[in-house]
Amino acid sequence: MRLEDQAGIQLALRGDLGAVTFFRYSLTLKGQVQDQDPLLSDVLDWIKAAGVTELKSVSASYGKGKQVLIVTMAFSNNVLANICLNMTGKGLGYIKKTELVGTKGLYVFDSESETAFTSDCVVPDNYDLMAVNPLNQQWLNVINTSLMSGEMEVVK
Repeated sequence: MRLEDQAGIQLALRGDLGAVTFFRYSLTLKGQVQDQDPLLSDVLDWIKAAGVTELKSVSASYGKGKQVLIVTMAFSNNVLANICLNMTGKGLGYIKKTELVGTKGLYVFDSESETAFTSDCVVPDNYDLMAVNPLNQQWLNVINTSLMSGEMEVVK
């Protein structure tokens, strides 16, 4: 899991955020990735690390000729997650924004904010893919089924 994702998880595990209620993950890349599963697996690791493990339903869809993926997930205890993977970015590097919402606090990461690293002389690297975590395969299958069917998938 990436450092910026670990920071929010640590707050959640310490109880500083209260009970986690919502995850938002938005990643814009420059068309460098064709396989969405490694990106989704990274997001699923982030959600599971916060202690959210009982998936109830998934709705997933594509936009812009399968270059944008939107996933909405519902979990037990009324926890929701929204994921947006956008492969149509135009600039250098990538843009990543995440939110981890709890009953007592909020953690936000925004790679475009002024406090994030910026430079006009260092060319940003591509977004490095992590290996797909085999423990995420069941949820990846549900997401991919929703994409193929165009319907919300209910996990039994």
